[in-house]
Amino acid sequence: MSSFGPGKTKEVIFSMEEGSVKMFLRGRPVPMLIPDELAPTYSLDSRSELPSRHLKLDWVYLLLSCLDFPPVCLGGAPDASSYGYRGRDCRANLCLLPTGEIVYFVASVAVLYSVEEQRQRHYLGHNDDIKCLAVHPDMVTIATGQVAGTTKEGKPLPPHVRIWDSVSLSTLHVLGLGMFDRAVCCVGFSKSNGGNLLCAVDESNDHMLSVWDWAKEAKVVDSKDPACSAGFHPSGSVLAVGTVTGRWLLLDTETNDLVAIHTDGNEQISVVSFSPDGAYLAVGSHDNLVYVYTVDQGGRKVSRLGKCSGHSSFITHLDWAQDSSCFVTNSGDYEILYWDPVTCKQITNADTVRNMEWATATCVLGFGVFGIWSEGVDGTDINAVARSHDGKLLASADDFGKVHLFSYPCCQPRALSHKYSGHSSHVTNVAFLWDDSVALTTGGKDTSVLQWRVV
Repeated sequence: MSSFGPGKTKEVIFSMEEGSVKMFLRGRPVPMLIPDELAPTYSLDSRSELPSRHLKLDWVYLLLSCLDFPPVCLGGAPDASSYGYRGRDCRANLCLLPTGEIVYFVASVAVLYSVEEQRQRHYLGHNDDIKCLAVHPDMVTIATGQVAGTTKEGKPLPPHVRIWDSVSLSTLHVLGLGMFDRAVCCVGFSKSNGGNLLCAVDESNDHMLSVWDWAKEAKVVDSKDPACSAGFHPSGSVLAVGTVTGRWLLLDTETNDLVAIHTDGNEQISVVSFSPDGAYLAVGSHDNLVYVYTVDQGGRKVSRLGKCSGHSSFITHLDWAQDSSCFVTNSGDYEILYWDPVTCKQITNADTVRNMEWATATCVLGFGVFGIWSEGVDGTDINAVARSHDGKLLASADDFGKVHLFSYPCCQPRALSHKYSGHSSHVTNVAFLWDDSVALTTGGKDTSVLQWRVV
């Protein structure tokens, strides 16, 4: 029989004998281990304290239909003009050239307008509505993308990108005939390599992103799988990206090269996480498994070590121990399981992990974070949490468009928090910068990134 301490609430039970706290989500018990240093004085009746610091909205990044901005770009529409301007469904499409001309588009015409001379020049290479525009770093070459259309005879006109010279108004290259769907809604030149590459996004259901060597009119790579997770190697030079199809990629952040493509199952890869020492990579999937890889060459070479089987639902979150000796996972049915990366076996001895120091706190279920759950939640309302690097703050992102800031550890039922609005729909993720000066949150349907100053 377990003996219960003085604290017992409607949804949380504290067992002194087992050294654990048990909360319930949708009637399912979620047991959590209490570290030995906290167990002797722990009580559910203790009152949590508000964090001494706050978040202040500092900057808003809008992720609608722009990949990149040229060095000088005017964000709003000009004054009303009889010549027109397409502003209802386009972004980043009004730019200033070194000649003093403003370049924009309306219908199938790209307009170069000299305010000083009150004169227009026109690029007329397109045969249907233009939807996007980008200026090359040389500030002379311009890319414009158009919608699909039909000829007078009813023949289809495929969407494509045209590269043209803003001085001579001559067409230099035509990209993607027959390769885009519906329309090209966004284009952007690279900057790190002198603008040799062009990114383009079409208006297919999956909004296909492709990268082109525009001078050769050749597609370099495209992304058919929406990405849903990412994790950096401790060196910062390699990024692992998980997709919805079971594929995951290794990208070199210094050269922008694709290092490798791997596949684990055919379900969504919900989390990819390197161990703090960089020796392992854990890949959590919606097939209920965690695939473990050994890592060499600074993250550029990985080898499958095994897979962790034990969850009865999809993997949602994962945290590594500070010494990389184990990791903990959450699942869609509110399980908390611990794993040995060397053997890929579940750790069932509570004393082995009870006092473990965790490198991160992104799991939404655990003793150090369970106070984020308010009464009546269904287990899916909180999408993400993040602990500050100094270990004093905990931020959460929820389905109600709110960002909460708690004191860490957050181990009292219904802990007190500062609450912030800004997102207009569910908040999908949250993270602190390395120095804890800023927190970033990402929105779902509002497609925004909000930057919060920690004050």
